[in-house]
Parts: sequence; C-alpha cells; structure tokens
Amino acid sequence: MRIGEIRDRWDHVSQQTKAIIAGGVLVIALGWIIYLLLPAPPVVLEPSGDDPAHSVFRTDLDTLEKMSLDELTAEVKAREAALIKANKATDQAEVSAAMDALERAKEVLTIKQAASGQGS
Repeated sequence: MRIGEIRDRWDHVSQQTKAIIAGGVLVIALGWIIYLLLPAPPVVLEPSGDDPAHSVFRTDLDTLEKMSLDELTAEVKAREAALIKANKATDQAEVSAAMDALERAKEVLTIKQAASGQGS
C-alpha cells in the first residue's frame, strides 16, 4: 500500500474517529510517561548470614539434627503443644514462630526416620 492510498483512506475517516484514536494515543503516551517517572520499587535482598533470625534458625536446625529419634519425637510433641497454646493466645507472631519451629522439627524427624528405616 502506497502513502497516497493511506492518505486517501485517512481523509475518509470521520473527525470523531480521529479524535478517539488521538485520545487513545495520548492516554497511552501519558501512561508511559507516568510509569517512567515513578520511582523504582525497593530491591528485596535475601537474608545474609549476619541476620539474627537466620542465625536462630540455623542454631535450631543444628540442635535438632543432633537429637536422637526419641528426643526428636518428644520435641515435635512439645512444639505441637506450643503451637496449640499460641493459637489459643491468638498472637499471630507467636503462632507463626511456633508453626515454623514445628515444621523444622518435623522435617528433621522425617529425615532421621527415613535414614534409620522407620516410617512415621
């Protein structure tokens, strides 16, 4: 299609249609300008080894891995009781911490049971 044909076809388009097209182009252009002017979202970094929460997690995991199967089973039961107690207190941070601790203990128990040939 040649430029002359395009110009001829454009001349036959109504003013209202041209205004709608121009408005759409303007809205898209303004959207991009606003998007480019907004500040970038903050970068979330992975926790470093110096993070106290990571240190507590690692220490807890090391302690759990050193326990015998019987000790680990008792620890899982104790953590389940702590989770139930936290649920009754409805302290969301305490519930979350108790759930995390219980999950870590259960994972280590499952791994140790599998390694020793015992099922759950």
